[in-house]
Amino acid sequence: MTFVAGGKYTTYRLMAEQVVEGAVKYFSIEERVQFKKTDSAIALNPWTDPESYDKAHLNIDQYCRTSLLKKSEIQKLVARFGTEVEEFFHHKPETLLLAT
Repeated sequence: MTFVAGGKYTTYRLMAEQVVEGAVKYFSIEERVQFKKTDSAIALNPWTDPESYDKAHLNIDQYCRTSLLKKSEIQKLVARFGTEVEEFFHHKPETLLLAT
Protein backbone atom coordinates (compact mmCIF):
# COMPACT_ATOMS: atom_id res chain seq x y z
CA MET A 1 0.00 0.00 0.00
CA THR A 2 1.31 3.45 -0.90
CA PHE A 3 0.07 6.81 0.29
CA VAL A 4 0.49 10.01 -1.71
CA ALA A 5 0.13 13.18 0.34
CA GLY A 6 1.00 16.84 0.13
CA GLY A 7 1.22 19.33 -2.70
CA LYS A 8 -1.26 20.81 -5.11
CA TYR A 9 -3.30 18.99 -7.76
CA THR A 10 -0.47 18.99 -10.29
CA THR A 11 1.94 17.63 -7.70
CA TYR A 12 -0.54 14.90 -6.74
CA ARG A 13 -0.85 13.88 -10.39
CA LEU A 14 2.91 13.65 -10.81
CA MET A 15 3.39 11.69 -7.58
CA ALA A 16 0.52 9.35 -8.42
CA GLU A 17 1.93 8.75 -11.91
CA GLN A 18 5.34 7.91 -10.43
CA VAL A 19 3.79 5.52 -7.90
CA VAL A 20 1.79 3.71 -10.60
CA GLU A 21 4.79 3.47 -12.91
CA GLY A 22 6.82 1.99 -10.05
CA ALA A 23 4.09 -0.49 -9.13
CA VAL A 24 3.51 -1.62 -12.72
CA LYS A 25 7.11 -2.85 -12.88
CA TYR A 26 6.06 -5.76 -10.67
CA PHE A 27 3.49 -7.00 -13.22
CA SER A 28 4.25 -9.28 -16.12
CA ILE A 29 4.17 -7.90 -19.67
CA GLU A 30 0.86 -9.70 -20.24
CA GLU A 31 -0.68 -8.02 -17.20
CA ARG A 32 0.76 -4.58 -18.07
CA VAL A 33 -0.96 -4.43 -21.47
CA GLN A 34 -4.33 -4.64 -19.71
CA PHE A 35 -3.77 -1.22 -18.14
CA LYS A 36 -4.87 1.85 -20.06
CA LYS A 37 -2.36 4.68 -20.43
CA THR A 38 -3.80 7.96 -19.18
CA ASP A 39 -2.65 11.51 -19.75
CA SER A 40 -1.88 12.84 -16.29
CA ALA A 41 -0.92 16.22 -17.76
CA ILE A 42 -4.60 17.05 -18.32
CA ALA A 43 -6.11 18.69 -15.26
CA LEU A 44 -9.18 16.94 -13.85
CA ASN A 45 -10.32 20.25 -12.45
CA PRO A 46 -10.18 23.08 -15.04
CA TRP A 47 -9.83 25.67 -12.27
CA THR A 48 -6.45 24.29 -11.23
CA ASP A 49 -4.39 24.76 -14.37
CA PRO A 50 -1.44 27.19 -14.04
CA GLU A 51 -3.12 29.95 -16.06
CA SER A 52 -6.25 29.90 -13.91
CA TYR A 53 -4.15 29.87 -10.76
CA ASP A 54 -2.22 32.94 -11.95
CA LYS A 55 -5.48 34.67 -12.93
CA ALA A 56 -6.90 34.09 -9.46
CA HIS A 57 -3.84 35.69 -7.84
CA LEU A 58 -4.19 38.71 -10.10
CA ASN A 59 -7.86 39.04 -9.05
CA ILE A 60 -7.31 39.01 -5.28
CA ASP A 61 -7.92 42.75 -4.93
CA GLN A 62 -11.14 42.44 -6.94
CA TYR A 63 -12.28 39.58 -4.69
CA CYS A 64 -11.55 41.79 -1.66
CA ARG A 65 -13.77 44.58 -2.98
CA THR A 66 -16.75 42.25 -3.40
CA SER A 67 -16.27 40.08 -0.33
CA LEU A 68 -16.71 40.34 3.40
CA LEU A 69 -13.53 38.30 3.87
CA LYS A 70 -10.17 39.71 4.86
CA LYS A 71 -7.46 39.86 2.21
CA SER A 72 -5.41 37.25 4.08
CA GLU A 73 -8.39 34.87 4.05
CA ILE A 74 -8.93 35.37 0.32
CA GLN A 75 -5.22 34.82 -0.32
CA LYS A 76 -5.45 31.47 1.49
CA LEU A 77 -8.52 30.48 -0.52
CA VAL A 78 -6.87 31.47 -3.80
CA ALA A 79 -3.66 29.62 -2.90
CA ARG A 80 -5.65 26.47 -2.26
CA PHE A 81 -8.41 26.65 -4.88
CA GLY A 82 -7.28 29.02 -7.66
CA THR A 83 -10.14 30.46 -9.70
CA GLU A 84 -12.50 27.92 -8.15
CA VAL A 85 -12.80 30.50 -5.37
CA GLU A 86 -15.12 32.41 -7.73
CA GLU A 87 -17.55 29.50 -7.49
CA PHE A 88 -17.52 29.81 -3.71
CA PHE A 89 -18.48 33.46 -4.01
CA HIS A 90 -21.25 32.53 -6.43
CA HIS A 91 -22.75 29.72 -4.30
CA LYS A 92 -22.46 31.34 -0.87
CA PRO A 93 -23.36 34.99 -1.42
CA GLU A 94 -24.87 35.36 2.03
CA THR A 95 -21.51 34.61 3.63
CA LEU A 96 -18.98 35.83 1.07
CA LEU A 97 -20.41 38.68 -0.98
CA LEU A 98 -21.36 42.19 -0.01
CA ALA A 99 -24.94 43.14 -0.77
CA THR A 100 -25.10 45.01 -4.05
